[in-house]
Amino acid sequence: MAYLHYMQFFENLIELDLVDSTNNYALEALKQNRVQHGTCIFTHHQYAGKGQMGKQWLTNVNENITISIIIDVNSPVFLNPFSLMAFSGAACCLFLREYTQLQSFVKWPNDIFINDKKAGGILIETTKVNNKKIAVIGIGLNINTSNFSKTLKNATSLKQITAQEYNLLEVTKKLWEYIFNFLPQWHQFTKSEILACYNNLLYKKNEVVKLKKGNIITTGTVNGVNEHGELQLSNALWDSCVLGTVEWIFD
Repeated sequence: MAYLHYMQFFENLIELDLVDSTNNYALEALKQNRVQHGTCIFTHHQYAGKGQMGKQWLTNVNENITISIIIDVNSPVFLNPFSLMAFSGAACCLFLREYTQLQSFVKWPNDIFINDKKAGGILIETTKVNNKKIAVIGIGLNINTSNFSKTLKNATSLKQITAQEYNLLEVTKKLWEYIFNFLPQWHQFTKSEILACYNNLLYKKNEVVKLKKGNIITTGTVNGVNEHGELQLSNALWDSCVLGTVEWIFD
């Protein structure tokens, strides 16, 4: 029975050769009722990927993971929008820790950092289908890239760190499975446990960082993230930062 469930689960994988954005594909497929909770869209070439704050997610063909995973978020645990952000970041981060034995962290709000460099990013979009709230979790992970464009500052990949070549579909399936094994646990978490889980994985927690808001740059100590998803600082020009208002500065 366990094997049958495993095989049925992976029948929900949609593999594309080429697409503008896996999130766009997922959102359109949801409108047409062609996909469901649990579906994963994988592409070998994403040519117009979306990043946070309107930025573009750039990736080399057949070198990295660009996927979108569809989950039903009609449950009390996801009433707070921060919970979905925290779940996505924590699941990816914990998966990488388990799969690679590398210390990965979530850089607020939803970038994945390893060795002080960006190894991945997450973009969440939500929609309504038959009066149910559905989330499309777009995940980009740098896997097999050896050399990054000069425009991609502070980027790294698993191959650069471990000197290993990875099978992209294999890693995708393991990540996908990990996320859906983690989901029932998340449903049992209290608000304080959700907050603790995210903050325990938070990049630069209790360390001094440099942030930019508009034309103003400040340094401050990262204290954590509150239940509203705001970054909490001390010894800075601002006590807290709302999602989408600041940019991290790396010297």
